[in-house]
Amino acid sequence: MDEVIARFDYRFLEDGGRKTNNAARDQLKRSSVPNFLRTIETQAKHRGVRLRLMPYPMTKRKTNSTYYQYKSKTLHWHVEWEFPEINYTTTDRSLDLDQTLSENLKDKEIVEYPTLVVVQRKNWDDYSLAAIAL
Repeated sequence: MDEVIARFDYRFLEDGGRKTNNAARDQLKRSSVPNFLRTIETQAKHRGVRLRLMPYPMTKRKTNSTYYQYKSKTLHWHVEWEFPEINYTTTDRSLDLDQTLSENLKDKEIVEYPTLVVVQRKNWDDYSLAAIAL
C-alpha cells in the first residue's frame, strides 16, 4: 500500500513540476516577442514569407529595422546587400515603394531580414545559393 501512495505522490509532484515549467515557458514566449514584431511576423506570413526572428542579443535582431506601416499596409524590409566579389556590404533600412521584393520573398524562409548576394552572372556557379534574376 505504501508503494502505491509513493507512486501517486511522485506522479502528483511530477505533474505539478511539468505544469509550472510549461507556464513559465509560455510566459517567457509571450513577453519575449514585442507586439510590433508579432505584427511583422503576421504580415510576412500573409505575404507568403516564413519569417524567423532571433533572440534580442543577437546582432541580426539588434540591427533589423524592418517595420510595418499600417496606413499603407506595407512592410518596409531592412535589406542587406552583399557584393562578395568586391568584399562590400551595404544596407537599405526600408524599401522603395516603387519597387517590391514580395515576389522574390514569397515562399522563402528568412531570418530577421533578407540578405541579397549580388554576383556577376559569369560567377554564379561559384555560389551554392539559388540565383534569382531580378
